[in-house]
Amino acid sequence: MSYRKKTVGFTTQKVWKKKEYNSFSSLIHRPLVTKIIIWCLLLVWWLTVLGQFLGGTKNVISNIGKETAKIVAKGSGDSMVKDTMGNINVLLVWYAGEDERGWLLTDTVMVASYNPDLGTVTFLSIPRDLYVTYHRWGRGRLNGTYRAKYLDSGDDHEAGAEYLMEKITQITGIHLQYYAFVSFEGFVRYVDSLWWVTIDVPTDLNDPYYPDNNNGFQTFSVAKGVQDMDGDTALKYARSRKTTSDFSRTLRQQQIIKGMLDKIVWWLSITNIGKTRQMYADALDMVKTNISTKEILWLVKYLDSEKRFFSFVYTADCDKRYFEMTFPWCVLHVWNTQDYDGQSVLLPIWATPGNINYYKHTKEFAFWVVHNQEFLLENAPIKVLNGIDKNRAKSQWYNIEGIATRLAIDLKAQAFNIADIKNHDEQIEKSIIYVQDKEAYQHTVDLLGIFVDIDEVREYGTWDLWYWVSLVLGNDYVLKQ
Repeated sequence: MSYRKKTVGFTTQKVWKKKEYNSFSSLIHRPLVTKIIIWCLLLVWWLTVLGQFLGGTKNVISNIGKETAKIVAKGSGDSMVKDTMGNINVLLVWYAGEDERGWLLTDTVMVASYNPDLGTVTFLSIPRDLYVTYHRWGRGRLNGTYRAKYLDSGDDHEAGAEYLMEKITQITGIHLQYYAFVSFEGFVRYVDSLWWVTIDVPTDLNDPYYPDNNNGFQTFSVAKGVQDMDGDTALKYARSRKTTSDFSRTLRQQQIIKGMLDKIVWWLSITNIGKTRQMYADALDMVKTNISTKEILWLVKYLDSEKRFFSFVYTADCDKRYFEMTFPWCVLHVWNTQDYDGQSVLLPIWATPGNINYYKHTKEFAFWVVHNQEFLLENAPIKVLNGIDKNRAKSQWYNIEGIATRLAIDLKAQAFNIADIKNHDEQIEKSIIYVQDKEAYQHTVDLLGIFVDIDEVREYGTWDLWYWVSLVLGNDYVLKQ
């Protein structure tokens, strides 16, 4: 795979102090852009009252609010910087604040890549225990990278944030334009300001070893099913790890972020002017970011487009390939803790203590899931069939037992939707794809051609092949292994 590289400069906005607006007169003495926003929101409020008076529906009112916001965005927003493939890439970080245990360690590091044209967001999480080189302090786990640079630069947040961005770009190959840092305490306050986030908990969680504030432990439990979580519960749900794994925890963190985005969009859609104003002030107080106010305003025009989220994780938890919530990419391995003072350490596959920066496979997967979102949207169910002649395979000293299953596992790890694996009724010479609708699944078919040399693509087929996409392996597949 090839990578398109682009050098991106960084501009940083100072974090504002939280502002409280207690009177109408204090509101009108604001910069021009803020005045425009406020007056448009006031207009939305009056339209809402009028709509209710005339018997208008909530959906109509919501649409009026969104359209007004989009008009404001069109006139006042600045377009966000995209990479060469058209994506906006943001580094999302949760970290321990100055008064919290684990001061300045980054507990969560993930890339969020948004394609405005497709309305898709890919989340890719990088484990905090990944062992990396520091800028001049030797080596350490990823969660200490920001703190090391921050302290070495004289308590400079911007220096620490930009260095962590460079490190994540080195690991993933994805060029990051923006960052957003949130402390634990700020996260709790912001979720509470949203009133809660709604999370569909996939399985019961019981952790008797969750840290308390006195260097001890407390029990944290949450039941399976849809739950409305306040800030403190959401933080514990995202950070709990002793009775699960970092892999499971990373998925829960992605759930929380998606839940927050859904709640923010919901608040904006109901056009509550007081709540919208306070959300804005709370966000500025909570987040350290280099996304400017005008760039945030530009994003408003995408409010009414349906978002599709895709979750991915770098992991060493290789038995989780069929985990339903995500497609984990097993590109890491656990290293001997005795070599690292008892620390839990992860390295990329094929990396060694003498060469820990071997990122070939982490880059390949990041490029795949960030810049091929069209096929993720198609989500075509795929049937893999073995049509290879056993006798022909034996003459080539090749054992075909389980060959379709092995290919299916590899495809599943690459985020293909593998729905069935079986033997074909007939042996064929060359591999073929049967597809129910070529136009609907064109990207899926094209990408399958990277893994298997396809002689022909046909629409439909026999009842045995009647499926969204059927990949039939022929004798040529064995000859090319």
